[in-house]
Amino acid sequence: MGGYGALLFAIDRADEFVAAASFSGAIAPRIPTNDPGRLKRANAFYDGAFGRPLSRERFNQWTLFERLPALRRGPKPDIFLAVGDRDRGGLLQTTTRFHIDLLRLGIDSTFRVGPGGHDWPTWRANLLDALRWLGPRLDPTCSENIVETHPSPNFERPRQAP
Repeated sequence: MGGYGALLFAIDRADEFVAAASFSGAIAPRIPTNDPGRLKRANAFYDGAFGRPLSRERFNQWTLFERLPALRRGPKPDIFLAVGDRDRGGLLQTTTRFHIDLLRLGIDSTFRVGPGGHDWPTWRANLLDALRWLGPRLDPTCSENIVETHPSPNFERPRQAP
């Protein structure tokens, strides 16, 4: 659940993460009480990640859609979403909805749909675009004064005039 996890960390710790990329992340809305069919499908899809059998309450507590309101205030990470046009479990539809919800919150969200399913060839096809998207968002100094914080062992500071 790497794509889901990346988004979860970025949303829950927006003060620490400037951006996140998700490739076919397990993005899904709440499971309503009147949808036993979806509960059964989710139980198979998430393979114990939310309990065995799947706990609707636990799942609904951890869905990314429930965490979005926290981004109305404070820092907002930029988000890159990629999904295959033949991805499983309705991920194309739910990722599209998530992208729209991010945009409505004023979050910089980039969304790519490409040919493929829930597999490495699909994710690999999006990796270069995601890295090109991510690069300009990163601060290579991590907001530190590199010379002052990590001086070279051979670096001699100029002597102060008396």
